[in-house]
Amino acid sequence: MEFGGVEKVVINQLKNIDKNIFEVTLLLKLYQGGMRNQIPKDIKLKYLTRGKEDFSRFKLLFLVQLVIRNLKLRLLSKFPFLIRKFYLKQNFDIIVSPTYTSFDDVLNYDQKTKKIAWFHTDIRDGKDHNNNLLLLNKLKKFDWVVFGSKQTQRVIADQYNISYPNSQVIYNPIDISATRDKSKEFEVDFDKRPVFLSIGRLNKRKGYHTLMRAHRMLLDEGVQHSVAIIGDGEENQNLKNQAKELNVEDTFLFYGAKANPYPYIKASDFYILSSDSESYPLTIGEVLILGKPIISTDVGGISEMMTHNENGLLIEYSAEAMAEAMKRFIQDQDFINKITDNNKSIESKFDNAIINKQIEDLFIRFAR
Repeated sequence: MEFGGVEKVVINQLKNIDKNIFEVTLLLKLYQGGMRNQIPKDIKLKYLTRGKEDFSRFKLLFLVQLVIRNLKLRLLSKFPFLIRKFYLKQNFDIIVSPTYTSFDDVLNYDQKTKKIAWFHTDIRDGKDHNNNLLLLNKLKKFDWVVFGSKQTQRVIADQYNISYPNSQVIYNPIDISATRDKSKEFEVDFDKRPVFLSIGRLNKRKGYHTLMRAHRMLLDEGVQHSVAIIGDGEENQNLKNQAKELNVEDTFLFYGAKANPYPYIKASDFYILSSDSESYPLTIGEVLILGKPIISTDVGGISEMMTHNENGLLIEYSAEAMAEAMKRFIQDQDFINKITDNNKSIESKFDNAIINKQIEDLFIRFAR
């Protein structure tokens, strides 16, 4: 349960599902990550191994525990019946895979159980074409497929000529009241304003290396501002090295992963999403709920969440487009005022009652 979009979706779904209708069990491979404490207490939680947080602080013992854990997970992956026999110990009407990383685990489960897959990924053709095909063919083995956005479903049909008759689109639920409440838990003060905030894992897909170049371009024009990044990941050191090379260490700031990023959103001036691919990122909805003007690359299902020139700007993926949009946000106060006013009524776009009913109706249909 590391900080991430899919994990947030799972938490929201677990909070909202009607416990008078459904008895829910959550199975985790690893009881690990900053979001594990957010799992609702009325959910039956099972896990195969503990997380690193629970390992010894002594390096040698830590490494021994890590090796044992990896061996255990490999064994259970090879013999999945052991999970049913020694961990779950009961039968289920439905088993859900919340993301493609658990497709194999779910498909290897008891064949009598109905299987539902959630698919959030913006899957593009390219160097991973064969791997993508393997993944998409696994989707066909599920009894039902839920796509996180219309665009996610459309890309598969357009680029791979694959359709899924047993499927539907259900948008990810956003906990509106919790988002607003959490944004008030503490105060954040950014030193250099105006500040553009972005939240996401530090990987190449998030486009932070391109955003940093856009940032440098604006500074070279004399347009003063800063960029704050919340998140962690494998590109952390590479991005910090780039910041040093571009001499933006004081204005392109890395805050690390945060259990509660909402006060940072509330305190920021603007939000920017620089990804070269996305599906239906919850963060966009949460930022809109908090009323912030957004610049986003026009990827995935983001155009299903916000309207260009009304809630913010949808742009192409390039440093030049990012710099131009950021410059407009900084210099055109009338435009920002219009966006801010429009976002005051954005809540109607994210009707959780409709989304939760779609999910419950789906589960009821397959549980019969």
